[in-house]
Amino acid sequence: MDSRRRDYAFVILASVFWGTAFPGTKLIVGTVDPLVITMARLGIGALLGVAVLAAMHRLRWSFLRDPWVWALGLVNSLAFNLQNVGLAYTTASKTALLANVNIVFIAILMVVVYKERATLHRAAGIGLGLLGIVVLATKLNPAALGGGDFLGDVLVFFAGVMWAFYVVGLKHMVDRGGDYLAMVTMIIATTGMIRLSTSEVITAAKARPTPTRCSARQ
Repeated sequence: MDSRRRDYAFVILASVFWGTAFPGTKLIVGTVDPLVITMARLGIGALLGVAVLAAMHRLRWSFLRDPWVWALGLVNSLAFNLQNVGLAYTTASKTALLANVNIVFIAILMVVVYKERATLHRAAGIGLGLLGIVVLATKLNPAALGGGDFLGDVLVFFAGVMWAFYVVGLKHMVDRGGDYLAMVTMIIATTGMIRLSTSEVITAAKARPTPTRCSARQ
């Protein structure tokens, strides 16, 4: 198999793995906190990535000193949280479609950030993509805007928008060169660390007693 076919095969395989995440998460989101799912998924991914890099002698902790790695980790963490919380309200199939709205916004950002040429075909594709999102989320029925499904759709939609910024930022790092596998693994690691730190803040906030009116007056 030549390198081009191998690359296509890896992309297809990655798409299959990524696609199984939506129904898999939907199966457990009713019994497990969506934010815990995010932390577990990222933690396992980071540990496996570090183990593989260590076995290949390609582990590069120096990436953790790069502010771009932490910025992308923050964006990735927020996007995963939005997606997993949204999955509690909407279906796995709609989540898969709405989360991949990032394709539309990546095209827009590539024009704005990288000054790619805005062709008529690209503009038409963006317009059709946005129209499809509106139809999918609202069913062209104003009554659907107030339901729980719509809330989930909105959360997943914004997760997709954040992943568009993530992809554009990742392209910036790839263009700089270096070990891409080590770089992505460190981004996943920072995503997990950020998620863990925010989990502690959320847990502390929930545990804090709410003052009663009497205590507030005193």
